[in-house]
Amino acid sequence: RHRSGDCCCDGCRTRFETSIGRPLSAWPAVLKTDKTLAGQWKAFREESITKVVRTAAQLIRKEFPDMEISAAVQKENETYAQDWPTWIKKGFCDFVCPMDYTPLAERFRKYVRPQVQTVCGTNGKVYPGIGFSAGSGRWPDDGKDMERLADQLKVLREEGATGFCL
Repeated sequence: RHRSGDCCCDGCRTRFETSIGRPLSAWPAVLKTDKTLAGQWKAFREESITKVVRTAAQLIRKEFPDMEISAAVQKENETYAQDWPTWIKKGFCDFVCPMDYTPLAERFRKYVRPQVQTVCGTNGKVYPGIGFSAGSGRWPDDGKDMERLADQLKVLREEGATGFCL
């Protein structure tokens, strides 16, 4: 792996080289030194993942036209190449559930605000994920679970989220 979320296996490398029309040496280190190539790689990864989501959505909607389609997604696109705003805008997903796991309400707000703004004005919905899991390392195991949960639910209401996941 090149960095978290990026697969740099031989298959991905070959498909990427085909997409740009040339072989690459020093793989994947070249992605750190060539910004143009790094941008092409990011676009390639996003399109590859979006193609899977688009194809799955088409098959599901054909067989089950009334079913809502969702995806649990990373809170940001940069590392994981999940272009979930496009998935919502193009109707591949009806809603997304960004994994906004943090015990801190203000950090949670920093995650939720741009997500809601991104989806606002589309037919899509965003249901931010609350990492309610004391003892897992995500939240301190200090008996304040309900207080943290209430604080994050308040953030969701204030920011205009359409729902949430636990």
